[in-house]
Amino acid sequence: MLYDTIEVAQDGLQKSETTMWDWIRKLLGAPAARPPAATDVARSVSFTGDEFYGANSDILDGVQFSATLQVRTPLWILEHHGEVFRGPPSQAPDYGGQAHGIWLPKTKDELGDLLQQGATHASDAGPVAPADYLPFLKAFRAIVEGPGDEMEKLRLLRQVPKESPAFKRFWSKLTAYYPDFPESFFYLRLTELEGVGPTTAKRLFEVGIKSIEDVHAATDADLLAVRGVGKALVARIRGAGPSGAARQRQEGASP
Repeated sequence: MLYDTIEVAQDGLQKSETTMWDWIRKLLGAPAARPPAATDVARSVSFTGDEFYGANSDILDGVQFSATLQVRTPLWILEHHGEVFRGPPSQAPDYGGQAHGIWLPKTKDELGDLLQQGATHASDAGPVAPADYLPFLKAFRAIVEGPGDEMEKLRLLRQVPKESPAFKRFWSKLTAYYPDFPESFFYLRLTELEGVGPTTAKRLFEVGIKSIEDVHAATDADLLAVRGVGKALVARIRGAGPSGAARQRQEGASP
């Protein structure tokens, strides 16, 4: 559930987005422009191809970064939400790939303000206004990426919903969306290990093996004492640690 995949039919996407942009251009009295090439659509599922951007420079004011509003998104990426890049979209910064956010077209002046009025974004807490949810996510990620062990971080996280009614509301939605939240946020990291699924990850966490570093520091006897862990699984864990990308994702570090 922490990783969402959106599949879009390319032809249908082009038709719907072309209709939207034709409407915008009619609103401004501007001539229609050709839709983006299929490669542009495939790149970011948005009108951010260089050719389309150039053809519509009269109504576009650049591209704007929209971060993925989920607890898994690293703090440094959340800090870039709303950032505007004025230039060829292909040269916009890469903030962790589309899993962490995408660049969307930003229209000029009053039109941009009109399109943003009352806009909500999809998130793991349901449809939210970014201005409301981002402070919660940043507070969450600051704790997750901060100092202390997992138990200390859990203690601090449980204080977050007490900060405001809005934070309490978001916390309630997340506990309904993610089973065992917030503990599952930590123990599911152990599934990065070869052969470790959610159930085994939870069992490891419950006996005090709370991180990938703890797993590698544990003796074979420690691991074998966990229900469901056998010699074959221990061998798999010893033989293949998480990839560098997985470890970076766990720590939430910027590249």
